[in-house]
Amino acid sequence: MQVLPETAGQIARETGGVAFVPEDLADPEVNVRYGTYYLRTVLDQFTGDTVAAIAAYNAGAGVVQEWVDEAHAAGHDLRIPDIPFPETRAYVRSVLEARKVYRQTYGDRLPRSS
Repeated sequence: MQVLPETAGQIARETGGVAFVPEDLADPEVNVRYGTYYLRTVLDQFTGDTVAAIAAYNAGAGVVQEWVDEAHAAGHDLRIPDIPFPETRAYVRSVLEARKVYRQTYGDRLPRSS
């Protein structure tokens, strides 16, 4: 998963980790746990707004909060075209497409929320 060492260090502190080193991210179990923790964090921060959470996972929650505030000021939730970073727009599209494929492939084995 895409977890920067700084983000992982913060997650380690938040979850009581005392011996985290960036090399731990090479361990798939640690990497997936930290990545899913961060994804849950941004989903909560953006009250389940999937587009905002995925964008925050890629670009950082602070900058995405600015985009969300601008979108809300314009009277709507954050939409993909509102994302000013081409890389993040592409990332969000890619993740949403992958989610669609997983739902088609795995059907009712996945939760239906968001």
